[in-house]
Amino acid sequence: MPTGNHQADKMSGIAITITQYPPVVGGAEKKAQRLAARFGDMGRQVLVLTRCGAKTDAIGSSRNVTTMRFGARWLANAVFYLKTAGSLLRLRRDYDVIHNFMFSSLSIVSCIMGKLLSKPVFISVGGTGDYGGIRDTTGMGRLQSVKLWIILKLKPVFICPSLQSRRELVEFGIPPERAAYIPNPVDADVFTIPNEAGKNALREVLGMRGMTFLFLGRLAPVKAIWRILKAWPAVRASIADARLIIAGGGPEEAALRKAVGESGMSDHVTMTGEISNALDYYRAADFFVLSSKSEGMSNALLEAMACGLVPIVTDVSGTESVVDGRTGFKLPNTDDPSVFSRALIAAAQLTADERAAIGRRARAAIEITCSLNVVAQGLLDLYARIALQGR
Repeated sequence: MPTGNHQADKMSGIAITITQYPPVVGGAEKKAQRLAARFGDMGRQVLVLTRCGAKTDAIGSSRNVTTMRFGARWLANAVFYLKTAGSLLRLRRDYDVIHNFMFSSLSIVSCIMGKLLSKPVFISVGGTGDYGGIRDTTGMGRLQSVKLWIILKLKPVFICPSLQSRRELVEFGIPPERAAYIPNPVDADVFTIPNEAGKNALREVLGMRGMTFLFLGRLAPVKAIWRILKAWPAVRASIADARLIIAGGGPEEAALRKAVGESGMSDHVTMTGEISNALDYYRAADFFVLSSKSEGMSNALLEAMACGLVPIVTDVSGTESVVDGRTGFKLPNTDDPSVFSRALIAAAQLTADERAAIGRRARAAIEITCSLNVVAQGLLDLYARIALQGR
């Protein structure tokens, strides 16, 4: 990851293009918003171009960040792309680079405008394989292979959130110098380890009891939360006060609720639905569980580690910061319930001092590689280096 490049001081403006943006919330949206705000705090002018959303103004601004939203009732996609391209052209003197988030048709618009205006274009990859990676067809829609061919011909720089996602791009044929590994950012000034009194107060408010394992995220098939539920009876048989909290909503919520109820686990498995106070849950729980079959880089995992939780994760993309036995528990990517139950039981049997030591090391790993300041500066350095090469 690039650091300490004084050329970054010459980068005055960044244009961010993204199909959706908060208040629409997802991993890419949160990442883009955090980076835009931090770039603004660092004195850079940031232009965010995105779609109109419900109850949002067409133009909004905060410290050095201007957000422009485009939409239309008819030919919505065409109008959005045309207005984005027109704004990039009209405001070309206000930015030095274009940073597009996630593979989509908007990536083509960004690359074409970058080529026409001689501006470097960067595309943040969402994940790996069929889940946000180069083989993911959900963002591109129709004619995915043609659109991808156009993007590759226009030679953007790809920003990969994990070593696995970068390796995948290089194996696909992207030159290594155009595939940069820069992790997702977490605001380590916000996500912090609580003191004992603060933790106990939050547990009281949230009604947490016993040894608490937390899953927090979108309840989608790729998260494979069924793996945890199938392992849970064995965990409860061994650890009488073990509690599981599944926080979040998504397409699998109804089926998971039904399974919890029908299996008689409702007294020790809590499903919260969508929540707006994720930080409180991180700071009150003891362990964080990520059972995913595939990831790009889980923002929830980074936030949990920054709050000192002991992570228990499958060995998927974006889990580089979890070193088994040192900063957490790393499991094979398997459906075998016994693999999960053994790991959860081993974690619960740690002493309080052992748990705290792992939590401190987990946070330290995040501060070094994934803190918002480190990632933002790394991106500015990368922008400057690529822009300098293009002159």
